[in-house]
Amino acid sequence: MNLLRKIGDRKKKQTKIVFGLIACLLLIFTFTDLQISETLYNPKSTFGWFFESFGEVIIALIGCFSTVGMIRTSKGKWSFY
Repeated sequence: MNLLRKIGDRKKKQTKIVFGLIACLLLIFTFTDLQISETLYNPKSTFGWFFESFGEVIIALIGCFSTVGMIRTSKGKWSFY
């Protein structure tokens, strides 16, 4: 029984450390994200332009296929009212 308590205490300590690390990283990147984005952004890059356009198409396709999937699996249990 004592061994289980030690394991539980260790997991709680690890969880606190992980959440503390995530909180620190969130705080750091809150102030540095804009600088990183400005460094990487290049509006004249063909590579960036292509993947920006490609990413927008993928999201639209995912939305369309998800909507069709929901309609097909609903078995007529929905209405427009």
